[in-house]
Amino acid sequence: MNNNAINCSLPTREIDLKEANVLLREYLETSRGEQFYVWQIFARIYTQKLWKQAGYENFTDYCFQVWGYGKTHAYNLVKAGEVINHLLKFIKLHPNIHINLPTSVKETVALAKIPESKRINAWISYQASKSSALLTSPTFKTREVQHQINLEKSIDLLLSSFCLQDIFT
Repeated sequence: MNNNAINCSLPTREIDLKEANVLLREYLETSRGEQFYVWQIFARIYTQKLWKQAGYENFTDYCFQVWGYGKTHAYNLVKAGEVINHLLKFIKLHPNIHINLPTSVKETVALAKIPESKRINAWISYQASKSSALLTSPTFKTREVQHQINLEKSIDLLLSSFCLQDIFT
C-alpha cells in the first residue's frame, strides 16, 4: 500500500458530533498533514447529518458557525472526503496497485466531478502526466528525478499488465 494511504482512514465505528468536532479541532490545530482525516470527518458529518445533534438547521450553518467555512468550502471538504473514501476502498481491494492519494482539496474536487467508475483511471492518468511534466523541469535533483522515473515506470507497468477497465467496472 502506498505511504500516504496507510492509516488515513477513520475508524468505522459511529462517532457523534462532539467527537467529530474534537477530532477536527485536533487535526486542524496540529497541522500534522491529516487533511485526509479532516475531509473524511466533514463527509461523515454531512452524510450522517450529525450537525442536527447540536441543533443546527443545516450543514452550511454548522460549518459557518463552528468553523467559519463558507458553503462552497464546506461542500468541497465533503467532496474531498468522499473521494478519499472511494480511493481508499480501491487501495484496500488492490494493494499491489500503487497510487498516491490527492493532497489538495482542488485535486479531490476535480476527481469528484468524474463518475466513480472512471475516477481511478483518471487519477492514475493524472499522476502519470504530472510525473512526466515534473521530469522535464531542469531544477529537479537527481534523486527526485530517479524517483519520478521509477514511479512512472511502475504506472506504465501497471497499465500494461492489468486491463484496468475490467478492474474498475
